[in-house]
Amino acid sequence: MSLFGRVFHRSRQRSAARRVALDPSVQNYLALAHESVVSGESSRVEAICHEALDLHPESSELIQMARRAARLRLDGRVRELEADLLLAPRPALWSELIEVHMESGRFARAQAAARRWRQAGGSGEALHLESCASMGAFFGGGVREDGQLAWELGQRAVKAMPRDPRPLETLIALSGRVGAHGERRTLLARLLELRPGEPEAEAAFRESTQQGANAPEFAQALLECTRRGVLDVDPPEDQVAANAQPARKGSVRGLLKNIARQEGVHCATYHQGSTALVQGLTGAAADRTARSFRESAHKTRELAARVGLGRLDLLSVEGSHGSLLTSAGKLGIATVWCEHEPTDELTGQLAYLGQQLGGKS
Repeated sequence: MSLFGRVFHRSRQRSAARRVALDPSVQNYLALAHESVVSGESSRVEAICHEALDLHPESSELIQMARRAARLRLDGRVRELEADLLLAPRPALWSELIEVHMESGRFARAQAAARRWRQAGGSGEALHLESCASMGAFFGGGVREDGQLAWELGQRAVKAMPRDPRPLETLIALSGRVGAHGERRTLLARLLELRPGEPEAEAAFRESTQQGANAPEFAQALLECTRRGVLDVDPPEDQVAANAQPARKGSVRGLLKNIARQEGVHCATYHQGSTALVQGLTGAAADRTARSFRESAHKTRELAARVGLGRLDLLSVEGSHGSLLTSAGKLGIATVWCEHEPTDELTGQLAYLGQQLGGKS
């Protein structure tokens, strides 16, 4: 871009910023983000979108732009890291590459990068990060082989880095999620040797001691967990509800209202733990409908796991009286009932609600 072009677009960017200050509407924020990209300051777009979403959490346009900006940032960093690794590979670059892939939710790529590092001479750190990536893939897809690989690599990482608590923490998280509380208790005891007196570890140790009496070993717990479906992989629902953040619930409520107001939508629901939010219906009808939606999603999750589909992300049901669309995340389940086939915009809003606010694995 020429000098004149840069000056011109920066002037437009300043004008867009002034319009936002006077009227912080969705359209003015979108215009500011657009001018930032045109003027060569695309790194600011993500921050602008997050600022706007604090004011307009229901805006699908802002949600989509924020997701694109985050993906572009991460993709750009991956390209930089790959180029640097070709010139002068070193542990810090490998670690960041794997972590960026995991932040993007691309656990298969993170696993592949960690294997490349191990083959290039990486030691305990490479084992640990490959274990983390495999655990992320397991939580996201519910495939037993990923869980078993995460466990085996984590044990090797513990042996390679006996004074580093991180591999132990990974195995503790994994064993707890599948219900292998006896082995979790043993791992917590080792962690307390490295971090004596840590309150959270001591509380977890006492909890695992109570739960570990008849708990299966890891291999059996993993087999049962994947056989019965992803429900046993998820955190306990009461714990999820207790830990839900009020700000997140507010964002969910705003998005639900926006979805329920759209033409042809009968109702929209969101479940997190034992809590259900419903827009479009009230009273007994709301309770009955929300309960039915939740049972439908849970049974489909179990079926998906049994036939080898992995974790349920999206469920679509069509009937003579309309369509149901469900988006399932690690913590939340969002469903919309509409009289027509869901539009792309509606599908995007629901996916964000269930998988982003609800914590996609």
